[in-house]
Amino acid sequence: MKIQITFAVKIGDSVRLLQSEFDQATTIATALSHFSVSVEQDVGTLLSEGCAVSVFGKKRSLESILQNGDRIEVCAPLIATPMDSRRRRAKREHKGGKM
Repeated sequence: MKIQITFAVKIGDSVRLLQSEFDQATTIATALSHFSVSVEQDVGTLLSEGCAVSVFGKKRSLESILQNGDRIEVCAPLIATPMDSRRRRAKREHKGGKM
């Protein structure tokens, strides 16, 4: 039985969605090797640059088994942690007299 998988990757300012069919019990790594041929950026390069892989926004390992309808996303590394962002925002608001 075949399953439908969507691959989402940001290229420049836009997001490309590519779809393909795979055999059941396909891993993320197998699917990514197929999709890396289809996109301008090599997925292996993105992963070595610190990007992570997720399925519908939840981080997954490359050995995870895909389900029918899954969307694989290559996520850019965080620029700042959420805690750092909250601290900067609180400091900025405190200086502005909001606290």
